[in-house]
Amino acid sequence: MNLIYEELIKQSKPIPQWTRTDQYQVGLTMNGTVQDSAFVRFVEKVSKETTAIFSTHEWILLAAAARGEKFPKGSDGRVAKLLDLGLIEKVKGRNYMLSRKYYEFVGKKGAYTRKKGLDREQNLALLLKHIEENKATGSKLEELCQVLPALPTTQVQSLLRTLQRRKEAHSMGTTNQGRWFPGPASTSAEEVGQTK
Repeated sequence: MNLIYEELIKQSKPIPQWTRTDQYQVGLTMNGTVQDSAFVRFVEKVSKETTAIFSTHEWILLAAAARGEKFPKGSDGRVAKLLDLGLIEKVKGRNYMLSRKYYEFVGKKGAYTRKKGLDREQNLALLLKHIEENKATGSKLEELCQVLPALPTTQVQSLLRTLQRRKEAHSMGTTNQGRWFPGPASTSAEEVGQTK
């Protein structure tokens, strides 16, 4: 059965489905449609370039990274090997994606950048740029969330608190009326605000 999984993954075909299995019989459904021919070519290239031998579980992890699925708990040892070989990259939590090597191989560097997302410092720089460009009127939290639409509001607030700690930005006002301005906060009591 392991060989079936490996071959299906190497050929970028969906893994077998066991949905028709019950306590009396095993029902196995296999789909023969190639989902991503570029992945097939990448796997062939990796196999030729490295002397590493991949287990069925590692092939399953590679396929999960290609589909953008979370990795199962308890796969840290196998994940470390794939990270060391530069085949996958961590996005966050148990989420991984195929590495930059894959996207370079298939000529989709822009797709890599989009999937990988911006790092924390780039996000901070974008927020600060927006705050500085709107220093006359200040920037509402709602606007700042539009700058980084992929992030939840709580993460944007966390980034804003980082800018505040660095004295690169400060808030004035509270709740929905609060606005962000560049630079450190003034010491006057009327300008003390909190992010809500």
